[in-house]
Amino acid sequence: MTIRTDLASLTVRAFWSRRIERGFMAGAAPGTMKSYKESLAKWEATTDDPPVAQVVKETIDAFRQQLLVKQIARAQVDHQPWLFADLRPAVADPRSLSPATVNKHMRQIHHVLVEAVDVEILDRIPRFTYCKLRKKRPRAVKPEHLEAIYGACWKALYPILPGLLPERWWQAFLTTACTIGFRRQGLLGLRWADVDLRDGLIRLRAEDDKCDQERCKPLSHLLVQHLVRIRTDRELVFAWPHSQSTFYRQWKAIQSAAGLTRPDWYKIHDLKRTCGTMHSRQGASPWAIKELLDHSTLRTSEYYIDASDEAREAVERLRLPPAFYADFPAPSAAG
Repeated sequence: MTIRTDLASLTVRAFWSRRIERGFMAGAAPGTMKSYKESLAKWEATTDDPPVAQVVKETIDAFRQQLLVKQIARAQVDHQPWLFADLRPAVADPRSLSPATVNKHMRQIHHVLVEAVDVEILDRIPRFTYCKLRKKRPRAVKPEHLEAIYGACWKALYPILPGLLPERWWQAFLTTACTIGFRRQGLLGLRWADVDLRDGLIRLRAEDDKCDQERCKPLSHLLVQHLVRIRTDRELVFAWPHSQSTFYRQWKAIQSAAGLTRPDWYKIHDLKRTCGTMHSRQGASPWAIKELLDHSTLRTSEYYIDASDEAREAVERLRLPPAFYADFPAPSAAG
């Protein structure tokens, strides 16, 4: 194995700081840098942070296992002493991580080791065994809920922008998200300079896109009307001069005003799934949906489409041979 002596003795964290942070990631987005630093902090806290050349599969497996361990803290309810320790309720330590989060930290370490192979510190990357994830069924906003949320935008108190009603800001935000499938980051970074209301086009810059890819999307007549109504001389279409927590609190307040209870609250990303689902139900081609949702493959777009209503309609339309119905009333006569 060929090892560069000037780098081989560096730990994973030191190697990242010297070779990567100051190199090709020097101009990375603050969020990306923060994510890497969080993963490296986890690495240092759960391993001995060995030199890069000594990282093997067992090191990676131990790192994953330590992140998955759920440390249990014993708690006393109402501060009452328990005679039997085994009967005290167990409370999960908030420091325990979900499998998805563990995989994210492992991917960051994997990227660091890829660079180590490039500079010949390692011959190959040790095998990474990621956690298996259970995919949840995609959740789109129900049409009646979407209508109620749109109507409840009057509840909005933010954003506070001179000459612009918060209600109209949120109505335009919802319409844009549900029509052309922008992510929250893409919407909040959208500039008026990239919006052509005359030709009905939006150009999303690569630096504002999650995948660092420039995209162009068409505007419907309805969406143009919503955007014209919030047109200002500000740089950003959906300017948000407040904190991220304020954004989410406002989103929850709107849903509460729409009559939705906490268990039924939707995430902002569910609007993207709503976009894919509504386009699918109204006959858009898979390729058009893939383009609108900014996906690289049709398989990814399929996960964003909730076809449960179509499945129910298909089951109801299915007609079996007459013998199956002999003992039952006709569907039209059934209660």
